[in-house]
Amino acid sequence: MLAEDRQKSRLPNTSSNRPQQTLQEFQWELITAEGGCWEADRVMQYFGVTGFQHLDAMREQGRLLGVWWEDRYLYPAWQFTENRKVLAGLPEVLRCLNPFSSWDKLSYLLSPNYSLDDQNSPLSELRRGNIEDVVIAATE
Repeated sequence: MLAEDRQKSRLPNTSSNRPQQTLQEFQWELITAEGGCWEADRVMQYFGVTGFQHLDAMREQGRLLGVWWEDRYLYPAWQFTENRKVLAGLPEVLRCLNPFSSWDKLSYLLSPNYSLDDQNSPLSELRRGNIEDVVIAATE
């Protein structure tokens, strides 16, 4: 199997799973899952920073997940912890998923993954602290 084919196989094939669902409906489902998303202002407040440059840098460095929706970035709320940090292991997983789009990354994190125990989603495994297993699954 070519490396490119292996990378493509890591992501769920959403087009064949839901042929009747439009892309916008699928994206809406993703951004409303697991507690919805925060807008940039709330994320900046959470981290105690001003200006979008900090968030842009975190997103570009793979330390934060943000998806472009209509005219702004939205940030899944599930990635933020009570101690003002990003969910442990998420940056490592995001970096493993390059060069996929942020939408592909979000879909991957929320979808069942057969490489993980009981076909759990990578997000549920990260929440359990199984960072190494999720990183390995993301690189397969």
